[in-house]
This record gives sequence, C-alpha cells and structure tokens, in this order.
Amino acid sequence: MAGVPRAPMQPDIILEARSLGRDFNGFTAVDKVSLAVRKGDIHAIIGPNGAGKTTFFNLLTSFIKPSRGQVFLDGAEITGKSPAEIANLGMVRSFQISAVFGHLTVLQNVRIALQKRDGGAPNFWSANRLLERYNERALEILRLVRLDSAADRLAVEIAYGQKRALELATTIALEPRVILLDEPTQGMGHEDVEHIMALVKSFAAGRTVVMVEHNMKVVAGISDRITVLARGSELASGTYAEVSANEAVIEAYMGRKKHRSPN
Repeated sequence: MAGVPRAPMQPDIILEARSLGRDFNGFTAVDKVSLAVRKGDIHAIIGPNGAGKTTFFNLLTSFIKPSRGQVFLDGAEITGKSPAEIANLGMVRSFQISAVFGHLTVLQNVRIALQKRDGGAPNFWSANRLLERYNERALEILRLVRLDSAADRLAVEIAYGQKRALELATTIALEPRVILLDEPTQGMGHEDVEHIMALVKSFAAGRTVVMVEHNMKVVAGISDRITVLARGSELASGTYAEVSANEAVIEAYMGRKKHRSPN
C-alpha cells in the first residue's frame, strides 16, 4: 500500500523489532533489543526479574513509545502507531482487548469480543436478540478454556485463574494473526497450567504467539524459539535446548557460571 513504510524482511518473519530501546529519566530499561518472530511460531520472552521483559513487551504493542528503534508487522512499520491501530492490523495483546468487564457475565464478555471481531464497536446496550447470534460460538470458546459451566456468572464473581482464562477466551474470539500473551498461566494451579499449555499450542496453529512467561515448564513445553533478556539487553536467542545450555543464561538465572570439567 502506497505511503506505508516497508522494509526488507525474510518471508517467514511476521513480527520484527530492530534495536528497540527505551530510557526513563536517564535509566535505560531496554537497550538495542532486536527480535525476529517467524510465522506460526510460539516465541517466548524470558529473563530474570528486572530484565526488561514487560517494558519490551509494551514497546512491541506501542503501550510505551520507544526512545529508538523500529517495529515491523508483516513488513510494514508500526512504530508509533496506537495500540488500537495495531490491534486492527491483526496483532493483539491479551489484556489490551480482552479486558474483563466485571458487571457482565462470562458469556457476555466473549460475545462483546466476537462483536468487535465482526467490525463493530463493543456495544453494551445492543438488544439482547442481536447479541444472541454469538452465543453458540461464544460457548464453543468457553468450552475450550473450561469456562462453559460459568457462562452465566458475573465476571467479577469468578476466581483469579478463571479471569485469566476468560481473558484468553476473549483474545481467541478476536481471531488475530499475532497474539501477545503476558504470563498466560500466572496464578493458575497445576491442572489449569497443563490445560492452558495445550490450549495455546492448539490455537497457535495457523497463528503466531509471542509470550512473556516465568513458568519454565510452559516455556520448554510449547515454545519454538526463546529470547532471553537480562538487564535490558538481549542475552541469547534460540531453541530451549540452545538457550538452556548457554553459559551467559545460566549465570543470569543462577548467579554462577556453568561448571566445566577439567581437561
């Protein structure tokens, strides 16, 4: 499209960050971090506390504007666009669009997301009969995240882990090309974590997922590639096997270098 800045990219790369950086009052929170996410991959961003993961995530989705660097979605530069504009281009962040409306039922929350997907602004005052056409698909999605039994409960009444599942459900309802998940399993019990892992892997088919996640079992179990941040900089990138054997990563997480056997 004329007037839209584009940049040479590998054909299998859908999301790219180039030398992103962000300063806060003289403190560099993110320093020249680059990222290349392949289409169809589940790409995890990990790192110890204070690594800059959340700031970097916010830079990708334009919740924070970068001090320097660029972000590209499918070859088109999106640096500086609003979060809403980026969502309309097919890249959504879980809490960005899937905010839980406590005064609505679980089912109504998903219906609102389906309405948004169809191109309409969320409308809390639409006649119920106009929204009922979304019931069947909404219930299908709720069954995926094991919330169908809570469909008629107010969102404010459900447990924290269920709210996280509801956020995931409303994100799925939007059918984005690229999904960014911020700690999707946080606050969940073991059984729910296993289910969310399977769910993310399932709906990732044909889409791309970028996630910040602390649970290393989740990262090891479903990620195709991993980027490790430390002190605001990229420490390593690769498969789980590659980054877990990286001495710099071991030192950042464990505070010590990997032991070497004597020759």
